[in-house]
Amino acid sequence: MELRVGGRAGALVRAGVEKTTAIVGTLARDTAVTTSGAAGVAADGTRRAEVVAPLRGWVSASSLVAAAPRAEALEPSPAEYDELFARCGRRDSFCGFAALEAALAPTLAGSLRILDCGCGTSGVVAALVAAGHDARGVDVSAAAIALQRETDAARFAVADARALDGAAVAALFGGGARVDVVFDKGTSDALFGYRESRRAVETYLAAVRSVLEPAGRLVVVSTARVGGVFADDAPEGVRAGNGAPCLAAVAAARGWAVERSALVDAGGRDYDVVVYAAAGDVPPPPEASPRFGDDELCPPWVDDDDDDDGDGLPTWVEGDSLAPYLGTPAAFLDGALGLAGVGPGDVVCDVGCGDGRLATYAVARFGAARGYGLELEPHLVGAADAEARRRGVGHRTAFFRCDVTEPPPPDVAAALAETTLLAMYLLPEALDRVLPLILAHLRRGRRLLCLGWAPKDLAPARSAALAFPNGGGMDVVLLDGTSLGGAA
Repeated sequence: MELRVGGRAGALVRAGVEKTTAIVGTLARDTAVTTSGAAGVAADGTRRAEVVAPLRGWVSASSLVAAAPRAEALEPSPAEYDELFARCGRRDSFCGFAALEAALAPTLAGSLRILDCGCGTSGVVAALVAAGHDARGVDVSAAAIALQRETDAARFAVADARALDGAAVAALFGGGARVDVVFDKGTSDALFGYRESRRAVETYLAAVRSVLEPAGRLVVVSTARVGGVFADDAPEGVRAGNGAPCLAAVAAARGWAVERSALVDAGGRDYDVVVYAAAGDVPPPPEASPRFGDDELCPPWVDDDDDDDGDGLPTWVEGDSLAPYLGTPAAFLDGALGLAGVGPGDVVCDVGCGDGRLATYAVARFGAARGYGLELEPHLVGAADAEARRRGVGHRTAFFRCDVTEPPPPDVAAALAETTLLAMYLLPEALDRVLPLILAHLRRGRRLLCLGWAPKDLAPARSAALAFPNGGGMDVVLLDGTSLGGAA
């Protein structure tokens, strides 16, 4: 079931009744939000308020706001989850496991010990057992576990995924303190929504690591699409992502690596499937706010060692290239992609993409459906692929080695055919040489974002002068079909 709530900004947002969470728009920090006898607190005054309550239909934000602040955390109690499962009964809030099998086949090869964390009443454990695995499930809700035990009494236990340890695993599996795979279908989504999200996620990742075999894997399935809380209808300005893709950035800072990722379309809804491997030492947790900041969910790029200005801008690479590599800082990309109006309906292709940051940023921060990059230097293509995987959006990006001044190979032609926003950071002489590509794109009624230089004979639809962190700046120009004029 979908819930739509009218917020102060008129936003339409999704929330499944199984999570009993609604997003009602921007409210002041610690503003109480009440309905049906339950309450939540606006934890982030710049983004959203979350309501822990079973809501249905249209609800105005003003009807949910109480006068006095409250101190309750946003995390539902086990009793609230028990009430929910008692009311809703057995149901799977995500797609069935069958839709995920192809994407998970390489990870689930053989016969494995698998722990489903936050299993709820889903059929994941039963499907894994039917596939030949030794699978067990835990959930904080005793009511959910009671429903699971009606069909299999031995494979489920009441436990908080953040409190897992070797003893709990051994008791559940009847021996052995570690498992091959921890399966997370929606658990990370919920943890990111808690008021103390940093503590919840940090504790969870540490617990998962403690019960995984050294070569074990964490599988995360998320419905909260990158780029917004629920980016397909998130309100303007809500850009902090959620779920599996943003967990990738957080997990990378905790010694995890994205091994593979996939996008599964089941029943018309996107599911992000990301597989993590515990790779490397665990760094100390950061001293910071209770919630993750935007810079952690989409962290700065690590630039070349020859950076000479101290502000994340690597040295210009001299040579005979028409598009010499020059890294672009995230704050500048925010302004440029914002000027272009990038959103979930866009496919962004960066011509001369370098390390892929514009295309990856468009997907990871703005929720673009896909990001492509065209680049001549093979080491930069490899760097772009690696960075997109690390950020958990490798399944939404692709980078091709090609010379854009020559006829494109079939895979590049296919990417260009679906591109809605073409981006270029090219020298003027390079723009002249790719003018046929530019004109063909604009004649299809699509947009072109030019950084630094734009084709001199095409009229800007929009433009801005954007600043770099080091005090410099650059012109950014957006072109569309109206820019063609007599060239149309």
